[in-house]
This record gives sequence, structure tokens and C-alpha cells, in this order.
Amino acid sequence: MNYVCKVNTKQPMVKHFKKTELIYILIPLVCLFFYLGLVRPGSKHLDLVPHINYFRNLADAFLHGRLDIVNPNTSFDLVLYGDKTYVYWPPVPALVYMPLVAIFGINLPDALISLL
Repeated sequence: MNYVCKVNTKQPMVKHFKKTELIYILIPLVCLFFYLGLVRPGSKHLDLVPHINYFRNLADAFLHGRLDIVNPNTSFDLVLYGDKTYVYWPPVPALVYMPLVAIFGINLPDALISLL
């Protein structure tokens, strides 16, 4: 027996995407490129307000065995008690920051945290 394989030349070999399939592919890609454009190293968008993120300072204080923040850049939205400055928010974000502050230091860009 001889088998003959016939190729249908009327249908293209390349799959054509429908418009809805293209949208599902393009929207995440556009969002990814937009996000990467904002958080690239050296971007001015990395630390728009670096002096107001007290969780890095609180993580550093936890690493040094303290509950108070030493030398904050500003006293905006902090609790001053005696000669110490405290954060009144829950400490969970500072606990997330602790390993990164231990590795990279107190000047850790917030964009690294947002990538997690």
C-alpha cells in the first residue's frame, strides 16, 4: 500500500489570532512595560516620597532591638512620647521589610518591595 499525504495549501500554516485573543495578550504586556518603565533602576519614580515610609525605619529599629524610630526625616504622622518617636501602625509591613533592610540597608527602594 502506498500512502499519499496531501497538504491542504488553501489554509495558512500560521494561526491567526482573534481580536479578543490579542487583547488578552497585549493588555498585560502594555501593563508590564509601563510598570517596568516606572521602576527601572535610576528612575525618578523609585522613591517619590522616600521620607514618609517609616516601615523601613521600623524594620531597622526591630533589627537593633528597639521599638522606637531613631532620627526620622520628619515627625509627620508619628507619635512622640518622651524623647522617643514611635509608629502607631501595625508592624507587619516592617516585618516584611526586615530581611531586605538587613541585606540592602535602610535606603532600600520601595520598588523592590512592590516587586514582591
